[in-house]
Amino acid sequence: PHAPSNSAVRIYAQCSKLASGGVTLLALNTSTNESSELSLPMPAERFTLTGEALSSTIVSLNGSPLQAAADGSLPPMRPQHAPAGTIRLAPESITFLEIPAAHNKNCSRAGELRDAH
Repeated sequence: PHAPSNSAVRIYAQCSKLASGGVTLLALNTSTNESSELSLPMPAERFTLTGEALSSTIVSLNGSPLQAAADGSLPPMRPQHAPAGTIRLAPESITFLEIPAAHNKNCSRAGELRDAH
């Protein structure tokens, strides 16, 4: 992916646990008022966490508020499909992007980093 030049955005990557050669990205937009853009070279499954404010007690996943059931169990965590191209990172948001078809040669087996020697 093409990383934004915005200093408020941090991007981390690791090998995916779901697919050999897959990559999971974590994109943090720490700006309190500016969104940023990230360019994806291929489709991804997107999980974006947002709140009205950092102190908010309600967190939304892909725009829908997350609420525990009466028994305390968590709701299903369903991704939003993100096609290849530019995606918007809202201010004060956390976005996970699962890219199973990344074909990263350093991720030889699901969830493990291959020795580069």
